[in-house]
Amino acid sequence: PDDESYKWRAVLLLGAVCREWRDITLATPHLWSTVNIWLGRKELWSDIANKWLQRSGALPLSITFTYAEYGESITDFDLVPVLRSHSIRWKSLTFNYVRDDIFYRLLDNLEDTRHIKTIRIYCKAGSWGKMRPFMGEPIRPKTFHWSILTGIAYFKWDNLTRLVAEQIHIDDLIDILRQAIKIQHCIIQSSIRENEHQLVPIINQSLMHLDIELQGLTDILPFLTLPSLQILECRSNDSMEHVDIDALVNFIDRSQAPLRDVIYHLTVSWYAPAGFWDPIFPNITHLKLDIISDDPTTMLINVFELLAYDQDEIALPSVQVIELTTKCMSPTVWSHFINLFP
Repeated sequence: PDDESYKWRAVLLLGAVCREWRDITLATPHLWSTVNIWLGRKELWSDIANKWLQRSGALPLSITFTYAEYGESITDFDLVPVLRSHSIRWKSLTFNYVRDDIFYRLLDNLEDTRHIKTIRIYCKAGSWGKMRPFMGEPIRPKTFHWSILTGIAYFKWDNLTRLVAEQIHIDDLIDILRQAIKIQHCIIQSSIRENEHQLVPIINQSLMHLDIELQGLTDILPFLTLPSLQILECRSNDSMEHVDIDALVNFIDRSQAPLRDVIYHLTVSWYAPAGFWDPIFPNITHLKLDIISDDPTTMLINVFELLAYDQDEIALPSVQVIELTTKCMSPTVWSHFINLFP
């Protein structure tokens, strides 16, 4: 083919080896059940998409929609009906910088949405309007990845087990957790509170693993109680704000959860004389350090001295695992590293 991108399609490359291998690929539906569709191209792809989808038999489909150039419209108007004709087999849908009108054309008024388990939506800030309510059968994903601030009205959350929110309004997050009676894992990379109306605190009985940034916790944690929480994963750049640590400690005390692991991801670029973690911080069981300092040797020595076992008071008495990412480890640093162990 003239289009060199075919070389990156493993199933086509496999089938191009010889006639026998081609027959094998055509007779193996699993090789065709993962579909990557680049929208916005000038070529007509509906025929190719239909052939590909037919070769997957009756298997569940994982489909990724990506714009070749963000903002272009689909010029192949037969493509959406072709894709929707296989919608009963949709299992996982990923939208990479797809315009919101295409999203609605693909998903509105589907006859059966029960098999859609995973939804991932990534787009540029401000490129979507506020998400409107769904039309037809609501989609109830089990896994949901979210990177836009557009509201959540299109989905129902009673089947949700895993949420990844790169950006989300806090009131939307609270609404999701109020409905998500089966959720077990929640990752919050960035939360924003714009509305001044009072949030109603909630108790979520199912969430067991919470992954949060240690910034702006006073906006969200006072409204959450998670009595089933087992794993708390925290991420921070350099120092912590005392108000956020207080909010975290109060949240843990209020939840009275069977907390098993406290995993602390810390990016270190400068040395804080008071240390890198607050004394009232929950007992850290897993410490993951990423050293990005201009002087990594000095920084590592400072870290290892804080963690040395022969200190008057052990810094992290509950730590079980230490992961360290750094550009270099000089002999001097190694000599301090061994002081972590008795």
